[in-house]
Order: sequence, then structure tokens, then C-alpha cells
Amino acid sequence: GGGEDRDITQLDPHQILTVKEVLDDPNMPKNGKLVAAMLGSMNVNRFERRVIQQLMEIMHRYICDVLEEANSYKEHAEKPFIDLDDIKLAAQARASFAFTQPPPRELMVEMAQKKNATNLPPVPPDGSVHLPPPEHCLQSKSSVSPEPQPDEQQA
Repeated sequence: GGGEDRDITQLDPHQILTVKEVLDDPNMPKNGKLVAAMLGSMNVNRFERRVIQQLMEIMHRYICDVLEEANSYKEHAEKPFIDLDDIKLAAQARASFAFTQPPPRELMVEMAQKKNATNLPPVPPDGSVHLPPPEHCLQSKSSVSPEPQPDEQQA
């Protein structure tokens, strides 16, 4: 039959797949099937093939990072092997590095009250809106279109 010994990286990455197709594909790696099952558990039933590939890459990178960190903890503690505590600590460290908690609600309310205590400037009578001074703008002079030169302007 067709499809044996195929390399999934050579397939169309934009191909739309379903969870069932991935789970039934004998050539799909076990981790690909795991990712598809996770997508299905979250009611994501149709996706591009490259979603599976991307999530597998993210899983691999995350696991490698956690194992490297856990190995550092093992070495620091002068233990002969990585144990569950090393993995837990490494995963917690990775999570705290990747995800920061928002400031407390009370602080945000206080900051908003201070900021909102200042009135906005009035709108000019002609209704035009002016940009803030250049030092407060996100665009640099190099990203702004140049003014047309007098010889380029149409008469």
C-alpha cells in the first residue's frame, strides 16, 4: 500500500488533519499522536499538519530545558542521579521564568487612579489630533515617509 516508510517532514505542512486521522496513521510518531490526543481533549479537532510538528518541537525543547536545569540541581546537591524533586524544582523554575504574575489588583487600581487623575488635553477647535512630542512616539525618523521634495510635488 502507499505511504509506508514515508517521512512526515516531507508531507505538506499545510495539510488539514483531524484528530482521528492522526491517531489512525500508522506512520505518525507516538508523540505526534499524543499531541493530537491533547488537541482533541481541548476540542481542537481540525488543524494543519505543522501544528503537530510545532507542538512536538516545543515539547522537546521544554523537556530538554527542564532536564538540563534538573541536572544542574543534581550536580549542585552532589547526587548520583536526577530525582523527582530535581524535576519538580526545575519545572517550577522554568515556569516562573516563562510566566510572570500580574501585579496585585490593588496596585493596578491605585496606579489607574493616579493616571486618570490627570485630565486629557482639550481637543483643538479644528478637531485635529496632534501626536505627542517625538521623544514619546514609537516611530523613528527613519521609519516615517520623507516629505516630498518641491520638484516632486504636482502643480
